[in-house]
Amino acid sequence: MRMKARAPLAALTVGILLTVAGCGGASTPATSSSSSTTSTSTGAAAASSSAASTSASGGGTLTIAINQSLESLDPLLSGAYIDRAELYGIYDPLVAVTPTGKIVPDLATSWTVSSDGLTYTFQLHPNVKFQDGTDFNAQAVVFSVERAMNDKASPRYASALFIKSVTATGPLTVQFVLKQQFAPFLSLLAGRLGMIVSPAAVKKYGANFAQHPVGTGAFMFKSYVKDDQCVLVKNPNYWQPGLPKVNEVIFKIIPDSNAAVLDLEAGSVQVMDGAPPQDVASLKTNPKVVVSIMPGMAFDGIDMNQTAAPFNNMNLRLALMNAIDRATLVNAVFGQTALPGDTAFPPSSWAYVAHTVPGADPAAVKADLAKGGQPNGFTFTLTTTNTPTSEKMAQVLQSMLASSNITMKIKLIDSAAFSSIVANHNYQAITDGWSGRVDPDQNAYNWYHTGGAFNFGGYSNSQMDSLLEQARASQVQATRKQLYQQVAALANSTAAYIVLYWPEDIKLLLPSVTGFVHYPDGVFRIDTMGL
Repeated sequence: MRMKARAPLAALTVGILLTVAGCGGASTPATSSSSSTTSTSTGAAAASSSAASTSASGGGTLTIAINQSLESLDPLLSGAYIDRAELYGIYDPLVAVTPTGKIVPDLATSWTVSSDGLTYTFQLHPNVKFQDGTDFNAQAVVFSVERAMNDKASPRYASALFIKSVTATGPLTVQFVLKQQFAPFLSLLAGRLGMIVSPAAVKKYGANFAQHPVGTGAFMFKSYVKDDQCVLVKNPNYWQPGLPKVNEVIFKIIPDSNAAVLDLEAGSVQVMDGAPPQDVASLKTNPKVVVSIMPGMAFDGIDMNQTAAPFNNMNLRLALMNAIDRATLVNAVFGQTALPGDTAFPPSSWAYVAHTVPGADPAAVKADLAKGGQPNGFTFTLTTTNTPTSEKMAQVLQSMLASSNITMKIKLIDSAAFSSIVANHNYQAITDGWSGRVDPDQNAYNWYHTGGAFNFGGYSNSQMDSLLEQARASQVQATRKQLYQQVAALANSTAAYIVLYWPEDIKLLLPSVTGFVHYPDGVFRIDTMGL
């Protein structure tokens, strides 16, 4: 599940705009991840901003409002944005991404890369324990990564395809050998592929491990009730000194963002993920609320089921795309909280090239409908989540498409139903999005490559596959950027997926919250957050 994406306001920047009762802060420029021969660090927390290092450690309970239920707390199985904050609380990855997009060590203390770019050797932190008391070591890394390599049904499988072998060459030394040069490798290890699970817990709980997750992270799993809340508690034996800052974190599921704002103002929650677009301006002047807005790395749009009519017909997909005026849609639904977008590479991505996002093209729609054998238009159903913003967006699209003789019906679903719907191709078109990653490969490969983990619609194009594979293999960023521009052009000319907009990432906090660091992927790192 990929729902809920983020997006930028300024080209080629990754900054933090922090507004407290109308007072703004400065933005921080992005730095692309480097593939230096050797990297060392004392851990990801050392790379966090000064806000984290100065936060209080007074304990207490931090409650965060989120808008949907979780998909899975097993990094092997999770495909949802909404899981990631909880996962980063429970598990540590081998490497981490800083707020400025730099790759730094985490569970690994350092790594070296062979001259041919095929062998990565990681040294691991000593004296780290899993939350069940068992030892973190090289064998645990091998176990975790091989789970992804061997499970074809996992969203991590496609990311692990380039790994030829992973071997424990010492108690705290792990060696990865790749099948070919793979530029996004380190950035993938900063995410769910690199999150290390307790082998003992996986063996103990088997298929139920997601209900009993165990990692090395700052927080331990306590409970989860669907449509209610997920509770994590402090790991008293966490290996990073001074962390976490609170005793407990509750992720409270509140689908209605207006209700969540009221809870925030009342103090029953202290942090909120997202905000009602129409309320952002007034919230910025509210002394009870801190508004943090960050240009992100994400996109939202429409995924079409290309295994059945009407969208197995490329011309009808193009007709739908060309009938949409993205600027009108954004203005009507999101106001100043999003930008019209048309590619998987938003302005904060180094793969982005400045261009004008096209509006609706009635002449092209007419021609597309004729080529698609439906000169008088066609009818389809758009499936979307039952949130106020999603429903409003669907209604705006419905009205917009009607003028092009495209009749769109609306089907509202609970977000928890998303995975089963797409897995069974039980939809014609569905709204979804991606929270974005530092490396553009992760914004494109799994979406557009044949058999990609998030290519639910069944798009398949040999030219696209070749471009994506070339971009993965190249170590030259300028070359990769050119290839990704070809990917973007081909995705639009074949209507592989209709990107609609690049939403910015918005977080709301009470002024009492300390240690919050706004990351461009929009994911909370809860270990540094205090009260």
